[in-house]
Amino acid sequence: IYGERGVIDRLAFHAGRRMLAVFELKADLADPAGLVGQVDRYRRLAPEIARERGWVSGSVSCWTVIADTDTNRRRLAAHLSLLRGAFPADGRSLGEWLRDPTDRVDGLTFLAYPRGGTGTRSLSAVKRVRVPPRQ
Repeated sequence: IYGERGVIDRLAFHAGRRMLAVFELKADLADPAGLVGQVDRYRRLAPEIARERGWVSGSVSCWTVIADTDTNRRRLAAHLSLLRGAFPADGRSLGEWLRDPTDRVDGLTFLAYPRGGTGTRSLSAVKRVRVPPRQ
């Protein structure tokens, strides 16, 4: 839409409240500023996407769900003011909002995943770094 790209992970609509909810799911919190920009873009585009489906919304809430890993928690702590400024609601207030979505809410929560067997399980793809050849 308007030359902007991206895929909304989940889009939900509460017809009685005319409330849209954009859910962004992240395995890796690699670029906090990029995440804020991405979710903002989805918020702007969500009403038009909803209209294409026959949903007329009054407001758009955004909920970012991040895999609960030590690395992601460290990155959140390092960028706390940026991320909590953009996503002030936490898990407790988002749970209340899910039961009764009356007002717009923007939140960020962690989602734990089961660790099976021994060691840890990575949720993100393997990242390979290639050393440039010497000149």
